[in-house]
Amino acid sequence: MLKMLTTLAIAASMTTSVAFAQTGSGTPGVNGVAVNGNTTTVFEAANDSDLQMHLLTEWSGFAQHHQKIAVQLGNKPALIDNAAYLRKHPELAKLFDDNPDLLSAMKRDPGNFVANQPKSEE
Repeated sequence: MLKMLTTLAIAASMTTSVAFAQTGSGTPGVNGVAVNGNTTTVFEAANDSDLQMHLLTEWSGFAQHHQKIAVQLGNKPALIDNAAYLRKHPELAKLFDDNPDLLSAMKRDPGNFVANQPKSEE
């Protein structure tokens, strides 16, 4: 009886599990598909056409030279609106003064810039 219940439990769990498949059809931009019951999730390649690469490049260069600031902003993005923090880091204030579009982009989508944080060499 226990063996039969175990077999039924395994069979039931197998029918409710998520099935993953790689697309072999060569569909451009599709990395894979997951099917769970009547729900199908299609994993598409990221679309970076709306990213402002010049702003990301500007931030990346600054972050490379000011790693401590980059890490602090990555941990607490709201610091870009903190006047005391900007007074303490005039190089950051100058970056934002010279690149007002960068400041507004960082406020709008801080995650785009956190991903570009430099890795420490420790």
